[in-house]
Amino acid sequence: MKYGIPKPDFEEMYKLTPHFMCRYYKDNAPRKRNLRPPEENKVKGVLSKKARGRIRTAVNFMCYMSKVKSVFSKDLGKRFRFRVALITLTLSSNQIHSDRVIKSRLLQPLLRILRLRYQVVNYVWKAECQKNGNIHFHITIDQFIHHAALREHWNTIQETLGYVTRSGIINPNSTDIHSVKNVKNLSGYICNYIAKKETGRREIDGKIWDCNTILKKLNVTVKADKIIAIDKEIALAEGGKRIYSNFSEVIFFSKGGVYNCPTVCEKINDEIADKYQNL
Repeated sequence: MKYGIPKPDFEEMYKLTPHFMCRYYKDNAPRKRNLRPPEENKVKGVLSKKARGRIRTAVNFMCYMSKVKSVFSKDLGKRFRFRVALITLTLSSNQIHSDRVIKSRLLQPLLRILRLRYQVVNYVWKAECQKNGNIHFHITIDQFIHHAALREHWNTIQETLGYVTRSGIINPNSTDIHSVKNVKNLSGYICNYIAKKETGRREIDGKIWDCNTILKKLNVTVKADKIIAIDKEIALAEGGKRIYSNFSEVIFFSKGGVYNCPTVCEKINDEIADKYQNL
């Protein structure tokens, strides 16, 4: 099929994300699903190219949905503004449990605390291996949590498996958190931070990353009649880049995403916001 000449069973569609719009043709013809056998469909503990793409999409949507917030800092005695926060969690002593146990017994309880006590809605986490062989976690969240409270929660959870006692320190420095607001390409900065390639380290056992359910389901596709040609031309005029392939047309918005393209924002914003609200 040549670009722009669909077959009868194909429907022209657009996929929308905060950083690009993609024109493609959806095959509506009935087909038989070819599922891989269960033994070939396992979590491999390595961040594949496709997984990095999913992380980038999840982070892009989270940054898009996270509004700039104002928080008063008692330590600094002033208010500061931020959009998202980046968290790092480490074990306070040598890892003696499996990666799967650490994730189920330590990481998941902390995520529950973040959701229930701090109203965290959107988050993306990724597991990595440190040089010392311990698993550690990077988490991006959409709410503020004080660094002392975060450390207290994490150390309390760690102690359920004895990691604080074995460290010999009462309140070990096992966490790091900082806010992000002023980086121009915010999602790009976070993606480089959380989806970077790791070489020379052992593989993580089991799931290596995840995000909340909303970000998983936030797949915005619309029929072509909802996207008029002028939207694409405006996006290009505002610094976007167009790429053609045999079956699609992709327009990448200017650096920083659709919120840096003021005139093309309205239609795409409405579609993404409607999908988000309905999840």
